Amino acid sequence: MTGVWRVRGAQDAARTDAPAGRTPVPHYTPPMLTISRREGERILIGDDIVVEIVEVSGGSVRLGITAPKEQRIYREELWEQIKQENEAAARADFSTPGASGAPPDQG
Repeated sequence: MTGVWRVRGAQDAARTDAPAGRTPVPHYTPPMLTISRREGERILIGDDIVVEIVEVSGGSVRLGITAPKEQRIYREELWEQIKQENEAAARADFSTPGASGAPPDQG
């Protein structure tokens, strides 16, 4: 098995989420271990996670992941959606109408 540590490309380092008119701050991207594998071959992560290359077809790779039930595994786009929903919920105003003690408007 061949492994190569590489730093992600310049386009990753240049990505920013800065609003217009603000100085962008590059995101930190940790080094990535790049490994070549073929169908049926596996990668071990720690003692209890196994990633297997199930199928390679065109530009798509199917992975099989064996991990303990308590280990949460998400596709990146799903995890980003969950984070955004959690952040929106944290910012939401859950105060009850009429919480000031005044009776609700019966108008």
